[in-house]
Amino acid sequence: MRTFIIFTCLILLSACTTGAVEQVKYYDFSIQNEALKFREDSKNKQYLHINMVEIEGAADQQAIVQVLSNNRINIANYHFWSQHPKHTLSKSLQASLYSKLENYMPVPVNKKNIEPGDLVLDIVVNQISGHYKSGSIISGQWFIYKKIETQLKLLDTDIFLNTTPLDESGFGALIKAHEKGWLEISRSLSEKINQINLVFEGINYLCPVLD
Repeated sequence: MRTFIIFTCLILLSACTTGAVEQVKYYDFSIQNEALKFREDSKNKQYLHINMVEIEGAADQQAIVQVLSNNRINIANYHFWSQHPKHTLSKSLQASLYSKLENYMPVPVNKKNIEPGDLVLDIVVNQISGHYKSGSIISGQWFIYKKIETQLKLLDTDIFLNTTPLDESGFGALIKAHEKGWLEISRSLSEKINQINLVFEGINYLCPVLD
């Protein structure tokens, strides 16, 4: 009930067009703005190449998206991500994985040649929006590939769904909930990557079952 009331207030803020002209506001995650600490062991690690996060559907734009109770989508008129959300998600994902991965150094794709033994990460987000019941909702699928000789082999893939309630009303609270949910997805993904331990014999490899 509390989440519904908060979300209703959020919709009213978005829909209000009478009276004084509402000022356009921009929002961002905080983690990508934090300085990354130098890692002494970075020279001895292989690389995780992170492709730009792909966003599908209505959320593939800079305006903030909300799902209403009547199955309609609301696109905010005055509240925007500070950049396209695919950049926000990609940068914060790299920053989060940087501090959590044990055997791989995360880098944006195309910044370094993919060498045998390196991993490649693809993420497709099919929903990132405010929801009238759940608060923040982020869902999609990730894919982890390994460079084996000259080819990329799919090691693992899984779908994800995260819901995070809002602490208070307002678009700022929604973005904070989005960030909290995305960091939880990143944490879970880092645990998967840390479990990967491949043994090669030619083109054959052994991959443990990931829970």
